[in-house]
Amino acid sequence: MPNQNHSESKENHGDSAGVRSDEVAPGPTSDTADPPVPDGLSMLENILQFISPPIDTTTSMEESTEGTPSDTTTSGISPESELAKLTTLFNKMIDITSNMPQIANQEVPTATLPRDLSKANHPITTGSTYKPMDTARESIRGLLDMTGNTFRLIDAISKPQPTGPPNTSPSTSNSPTITPHSAIRTAFSSLFKDTSADTGNLQPPPLVPEEIFSTSLEAATRVYQTNEIVLRTSIQKMYEHLRTVPENDSSYPFIQSVLGLSLLHLYEVTWDDDALDAGCEGTSLALQKLSQLPDIQKVQSGPTVVRCWAYGQRLIVQKDGDVDKLEAALAILRKTWNIYKNLPGVPSRVMEFLRIELGMCLADHYRCTGNLNNLNDAIDHLLALTEDKVTSNPATVALGLAYYDRFLHLGVLDDLDRALHRGQGSCFVDIALSPSIDSLYNADDAAGEHLFSQGLAERFKMTMDIEDLDNAVKHCNKAIQLLHPSHPLRLPYTASLATILYARHDARATGSEDLQRALEIIRSALATIPDNLGRHSRVPADAITGFLTVIEGEERKDTSAIDAGISQIQKSRKSFSGPPHLESRIENYLSKAILCCFHLLRNKEDFELAIHHAQLAFSKAPDDSPYRFQCGLDLGRLLFEKYESGQSTHCDDAVAQFFSVAVSSSTWPSIRLKAAIEWTNAAEASHADGARDALATALDILPTLASLSNRMPAQYRLLSSQKSSIPNRAAIYALDSGDVVEAISCLEKGRNIIWAQALQLRAGHMLPAGDERRHELKLLSEHFSRVRHGPTQLGSKEEIEDFMKHAPPNPLTGIQASVARDFTDVMKKLVELGGESHAANNFGALKDFKDEYRNIYMDSSLHSSAERWTVLCTELQDRQETLAFSDAQKEDLIPILIKGPIVIVSAYALRCDAIIISTKGDGIDFHHLPLPYLSGDEIQAWAETLRLGMHDYECGEIPLDEFESEYLNLILRGLWMGLALPLLSYFKQIEGGKRVWWYPTGPLMFLPIHAASSCEGDEPGLLDLLVSSYIPSIHSLIRASKAPPLPLKVLAVGLPNTPGHTPLKYVDKEIKALKKHFRENPDSLTTLIGEEANIYPVISKLPEHSCVHLSCHAYQDEEYPFNSALFLHNGKLKLSSLMSLDLSRVQFAFLSACLTSAGDTSLPDECIHLAAGMQFGGVGSVIGTMWSVMDRVAATAASKVYGHLFRNGIGNVNMAEGAEALHEAIIEMRQKKLPLTYIVPFIHLGF
Repeated sequence: MPNQNHSESKENHGDSAGVRSDEVAPGPTSDTADPPVPDGLSMLENILQFISPPIDTTTSMEESTEGTPSDTTTSGISPESELAKLTTLFNKMIDITSNMPQIANQEVPTATLPRDLSKANHPITTGSTYKPMDTARESIRGLLDMTGNTFRLIDAISKPQPTGPPNTSPSTSNSPTITPHSAIRTAFSSLFKDTSADTGNLQPPPLVPEEIFSTSLEAATRVYQTNEIVLRTSIQKMYEHLRTVPENDSSYPFIQSVLGLSLLHLYEVTWDDDALDAGCEGTSLALQKLSQLPDIQKVQSGPTVVRCWAYGQRLIVQKDGDVDKLEAALAILRKTWNIYKNLPGVPSRVMEFLRIELGMCLADHYRCTGNLNNLNDAIDHLLALTEDKVTSNPATVALGLAYYDRFLHLGVLDDLDRALHRGQGSCFVDIALSPSIDSLYNADDAAGEHLFSQGLAERFKMTMDIEDLDNAVKHCNKAIQLLHPSHPLRLPYTASLATILYARHDARATGSEDLQRALEIIRSALATIPDNLGRHSRVPADAITGFLTVIEGEERKDTSAIDAGISQIQKSRKSFSGPPHLESRIENYLSKAILCCFHLLRNKEDFELAIHHAQLAFSKAPDDSPYRFQCGLDLGRLLFEKYESGQSTHCDDAVAQFFSVAVSSSTWPSIRLKAAIEWTNAAEASHADGARDALATALDILPTLASLSNRMPAQYRLLSSQKSSIPNRAAIYALDSGDVVEAISCLEKGRNIIWAQALQLRAGHMLPAGDERRHELKLLSEHFSRVRHGPTQLGSKEEIEDFMKHAPPNPLTGIQASVARDFTDVMKKLVELGGESHAANNFGALKDFKDEYRNIYMDSSLHSSAERWTVLCTELQDRQETLAFSDAQKEDLIPILIKGPIVIVSAYALRCDAIIISTKGDGIDFHHLPLPYLSGDEIQAWAETLRLGMHDYECGEIPLDEFESEYLNLILRGLWMGLALPLLSYFKQIEGGKRVWWYPTGPLMFLPIHAASSCEGDEPGLLDLLVSSYIPSIHSLIRASKAPPLPLKVLAVGLPNTPGHTPLKYVDKEIKALKKHFRENPDSLTTLIGEEANIYPVISKLPEHSCVHLSCHAYQDEEYPFNSALFLHNGKLKLSSLMSLDLSRVQFAFLSACLTSAGDTSLPDECIHLAAGMQFGGVGSVIGTMWSVMDRVAATAASKVYGHLFRNGIGNVNMAEGAEALHEAIIEMRQKKLPLTYIVPFIHLGF
């Protein structure tokens, strides 16, 4: 094996072997170096062995016309006629909508178009915005044209044709002539038009109908290239013709090279090495003879001869890994391309094939060497050929695979979007043609499915959406099924599937079904399929098998299985001849496998060996690739573990690894954040400097996990995976250094990250009206608000019907009823023509395709939009809202602090601290009060205990008195002793009033600090002594305090009977009590009761009122808290919908429902609940509930609150007194001896 300079790759590069086409014409060429090849025509005498074996005709395209969309009915209806009607109807609809200003004048930011699609699909979008109606016209007409072409292609393919084997005997002058179709005759005439021999006897098989050529030349080409019968017949005919051509004839090299190319295609169908050898020998002889031709003939035949020869060299390299051959092919291809690319008169299709081969060779060379420049060049060449279309053409898949490789190397999200787009797009043709092509195997479609599955598996690492892995498994399974059982790519595809299954096993962390299946399929594939094709350019399947065997052994604590797996990886490592960047993957497997052995047996030698292989994995990984930084993180963890176990006296090397990863800009934020946390841990454990710097770095990284380039579910999953209390740890270092303000900044900076992002979406509204950026920012903001939570779909016909009854006005209702009826009739006829069974199957497949395409498009659109948003916001940094604590906010706090102090409570591990912000003279005092009788660990335990007890109580497993005595009272006493008493003592010193704003962090968010008490008789607690409010951030409090007073206008929503839920019999009483205050001013109160309380009316009226009362069922979604919702009559009013509303006019809201301020256990510092959502939406003062409340008690509390607010009449209401009103209501309920469990959950948020 020659010396190789290798770098980055991926495990599945056999895919690129499938680009080929015989539709070539002679053209000019360049001088080429003569490769060493055998002399003479001895190889031609052996060609017949490849066309003489009996052929199983069942492998050819099956004749199937029954039930296809091209069938016509007895009434003479055809798809084409119905399609023409559909075109007319769409034109009518476009004309109608063009006259609707709200649609015709709608604008969308150009940045929302995925960059990969905007040039090809939307050429008219040149400004910062565009009108979608303008592009819709072209898109719809283009879609209808494509559909018509598809019908014609299906007709052509489905036409019955003879499928018998060809006559393989040598032709003679007396042999019968098979008349070719005119299109095929033309193609072959073009192929041999410069030969002096008679081409009349060139008789291609009548297996593909003539009509297919007029519909799609590419489709016809692929049929010829991938059908064994066609290939063997073509080889026979070309061989017979070549025998009639003198060896010194100027056309001889051209004919010989095309014959060799056909043999190479045959190899890719049969995987017979003899066909490969013969094809390469023929193309090499042709290249040798080309140099002997006169210049004119050399120029004419050059591109085709060079391309055919390079094709063979590439296939050889895929098999044996000899990169020198690929570099020789690249040298000649580049020279040829540079000479011919600007020459006039060269047939475009000849240059297209030459460029495809150049792109393919460049891509394969990257996989063998890691030369990124070659990969970039490959993408440029392949993109130039395919940018205007995404089909199942192998060049499209090859381009997608090149994008995928570059994504792995550089980590640019756009490349992953492009890879997914091409992988998924290539799958669509299989759906479209499935009724008419009943073929079990299709390597082109398999390559597209495999590419798509790999892209989905990589996307999972950024979204943590298990559905990505589920779909990756589905598509990888389909890719394998599309390959013949003997196809050599079944093994690498199976290895990919096993890797994805393991990723899903690891992500779920439950059960072993995926791991068992992964082992089963890859072991079976290794036993039945030779691991040879492309072995040097992917991770060997036996290395993957060994690693999975180790994982299984670790879970079963089976040391013999672990030893067997390690041995298998070691053998694979020794026999592997691929590039270093793939060796890195094997070293990584081996390091992790040996580490598993160490954890079971605690053998120090194993641990040193694991570190050694981790170092090799790191050193061999491509520079600046995300994978290299992951290896660096893994290595750092091993070095740190070595220090902690006492095997090393220092951990400087570990800290250095963590530092380099944390400060890098070349890897994912999630990897950087993990490294920053490990850096902190290592610095603290070794008592070294740097822990504070590490935490500062982590705080800077944390917001990037919630990038606008991800949908909010992905942001939530990424943030919730980090349970490291970074802000609290950073605050401790600031407090210990005496910098209390810095501690506050750390806490503010590390929480409410998602809400901060939502506030930043309003940056454009702060620009003056004349600023052009204001309009674009506003449109981008609306776009993010629409798509950030992902698509929302109604789940049933009943839901759709109910929704439509209460949906907002639809501008399309002006479309004539006759147009709608005609559209329905046409679609029904098209379904009937296609056959109902085919339609049902296709609709299911198309639905999956649509969902996947929508997700890919949405992700790509978000990436493009986020980049534009970042550019615009960089220009507006001084105008953006932020949650970080700043000097400007200190001045805004003074009028608030006059009413009472803010108390921030931060707990971590064995420590708990309070920060009291209060007035001092004309300024502000920031005081640090240690709380030595509380700890973070104790508070965490209390939060979990209260949660468990509340669950048991609400499920009826324990009675009320047991819940209070065994759970609630114990926690309230602990808070009283550890928190309340020290604070009350300090309040006396500063002569503070009764008003206080609580700012809890971490698990303190789930504890009722406001209700802390000794729980001894009538002894007063904080419920009696203080008027308490909670705030999610200082910024939110300042915003709430600045709301100007507005005239009272109340919206009351009540649902005494909600479909699917228990009746709330006190809701009517609650609403009636509220109405009493408006007897003299009924216009100031709007009510939506029962069936009136539907989603759209509530959403539309909320922003119009200054006071909102919602009395209904609600719940906190623990899986995804942005799905937390108020239950209205026709469905859920979700928090995700409330986030999109501007509620700045609403000064007070009473959420008389359960769990409206319960919070999220995974991300407590994000304050993701309905009450906080309303406050961040602009509501100044909110009353919510920490847990479930009694219907009767909620009605009583509401009555008391409004009684206090309206005590001086509705003309003299101060909506900023919401906290005082709730306090008075609670005092009255305590006087009535209501249980604490009923009273405690009511809390006030805001000003």
